[in-house]
Amino acid sequence: YERTRHNAGFLLLEELRSSFGLPRFKAVNHFLGEYSEGTALGIELTLFRPLTYMNRSGEAVRLLVNYFRLDPARILVVHDDLDIPLGRIRFSQGRGSGGHKGIESIIEHLGTKTFPRLRVGIGRPHKGISGTQYVLQPFLKEEEEQFRKALSLAREGIVCFFEDGILAAMNSFNGRKVEG
Repeated sequence: YERTRHNAGFLLLEELRSSFGLPRFKAVNHFLGEYSEGTALGIELTLFRPLTYMNRSGEAVRLLVNYFRLDPARILVVHDDLDIPLGRIRFSQGRGSGGHKGIESIIEHLGTKTFPRLRVGIGRPHKGISGTQYVLQPFLKEEEEQFRKALSLAREGIVCFFEDGILAAMNSFNGRKVEG
């Protein structure tokens, strides 16, 4: 599923890792995932990608949160979202899962929904294609440029999130659309 719509969050994390000059991701079996860490934006930053099935992401996130004694309100979960058009992003906090199985798992395993999120729009499937089929397809050639621009917008939003907080990121980036 490496280059599919369902992997939008992983693709964004790779974009962040590269643009922030962080080292390559390395697997950590006891966290059921892989991470990259270093100093970026003037803070110590850890990017984490669960290697469980997406609908079991909460297991890996809980291990990381418990090990580092993180407040869930201080992590940012990045994921794809069918309900947001391609080319748009949306920051949120304290919402339900919206039917996203990975987010359901994180809420269940952390016992809270207070964690901030960055939802990356992948759009709705075309007529005759189920949501499950759609998210497991790669972006169409004509969608790739718009998705790349959305990743750049998301990077800007994440900088705003770390510098000014979730409310500033929501106010500045929710509703913005990339051109093209």
